[in-house]
Amino acid sequence: MVRRFRNFANTLLTCRLMTALPTDVELWISLKQGNREAFTALYGKYSKMLFSYGLRITPDEHVVADALQSTFVKFWTNRETIALPVQVKPFLITSFRNNLSTIIAKGNRTESLDNFNEEQFVMNFTLESEYIKKEDVDIQSKKLNDALNQLSPRQKEIIYLRYFEELDYNEIAAIMDISVKGAYKLSARALFSLQKIMEIGRNGLFLMLAAYRISHF
Repeated sequence: MVRRFRNFANTLLTCRLMTALPTDVELWISLKQGNREAFTALYGKYSKMLFSYGLRITPDEHVVADALQSTFVKFWTNRETIALPVQVKPFLITSFRNNLSTIIAKGNRTESLDNFNEEQFVMNFTLESEYIKKEDVDIQSKKLNDALNQLSPRQKEIIYLRYFEELDYNEIAAIMDISVKGAYKLSARALFSLQKIMEIGRNGLFLMLAAYRISHF
């Protein structure tokens, strides 16, 4: 009976993949049931974003690629025991971030994993990346880019997650392993720093962040 239900669910998902875009939760449920199309769909949807996020943590493309591949391999290998996340995207980011942190720490011969310090992360905001090539960048965009690179690593990360990946503070808190209140405070400090660096009002800053996201992400 269970096998029949799984076969029916997989067939239904395959039909949906051909006619409409399934939700992330539907894809995850089907992945847990062994549907390779669902696994491929999730990888195709989020691998580019995760790779870009990883490059903002470390510039080593080989390390990022290794972390990305091993993260999804673990998802597939442990699919039957992995719980169904409330929100798939934040869960993917958290899992990838933790895996990448572990790989970086293991590769650092001078520090053990227990002593690994996330504050050492280098969240590089660049005007060009492997996926985004834009020759004509206006003056305001460059000013914002320069200002972003003056923030602390944690401030840059929360700006990236909140305003470029559009995650809410509960999701960000889980990813960065801080309290929701701490996420609000960190975001507020980051925004205040940007306003001070750029000598711009809060509303103007939000407009520039939105325009920057459209142009670069």
